[in-house]
Amino acid sequence: MELTFKENDGKETTYTYTDPKYRTADYEEPVIRLKTGKTYQVTSHFYDKSNPDEIEDITDEVIEEKDAHFVEYRFHKVSIALTRRDGEEATDSDGIQIGVTTEWKVGEPSEGSVQQTLIHQPESKSTSDPLGNHVGGETDVEVLFDLIIE
Repeated sequence: MELTFKENDGKETTYTYTDPKYRTADYEEPVIRLKTGKTYQVTSHFYDKSNPDEIEDITDEVIEEKDAHFVEYRFHKVSIALTRRDGEEATDSDGIQIGVTTEWKVGEPSEGSVQQTLIHQPESKSTSDPLGNHVGGETDVEVLFDLIIE
């Protein structure tokens, strides 16, 4: 999984989490570093690395199958206000944004983490809480990024 953060000035920073079974010897755990008071446009990308010789970006597949996918976020020990910013292409037939594109408004300095979960075929999904909630389905991907707000 990969998260790309874009600042208002156009600067982009990408953080990539790799499943332990596909990591190389020089892999370093990503630590997301954000600045207090800033707003970031965040885009999620999903990859299938089951064949290391042919890593496949499956983000388009997740979007194409938007009725069968949903992304949830959980922030731990950090203050971030998340807004879903998916366009029509990533909004399901019930009008629910699946959460591939989001906006993060960063609060006070702190250290914690963000957990991001891609759910496959949830029975129901809701964005009444912008972080997202679901019932049923299976977890396709679940990652935990360390996060520092400076």
